[in-house]
Amino acid sequence: MKMALARLVTAAQFGVVGVMAFGDQLFPYLEMEPPALYLANRDRRVGVCLGAWLLGNAAHNALTATGAFEVFYDGQLVFSKLESGRVPSVGEILAAVAAARGSPVQG
Repeated sequence: MKMALARLVTAAQFGVVGVMAFGDQLFPYLEMEPPALYLANRDRRVGVCLGAWLLGNAAHNALTATGAFEVFYDGQLVFSKLESGRVPSVGEILAAVAAARGSPVQG
């Protein structure tokens, strides 16, 4: 469900940017009057495009975030936030990597 919504956000984002960039040619080509919303924002097209791009990316990232944080050393998983449910400290990461290497922690 979230992935479908993320795709919809991306499509809307590209749609807004496309209409704002090519609306002056698009609406006459389609033989239709430009919508009032387009006419009201035509002079602010750069701001509208930037807003659509930034807000669209923020929404997409929020919908697709997994919260995963994993540390691998030489193909071996040494820490997983998904398994532990927390973010490690730097010391924990260094100790886990040192253990995977088979060497003592320096420090």
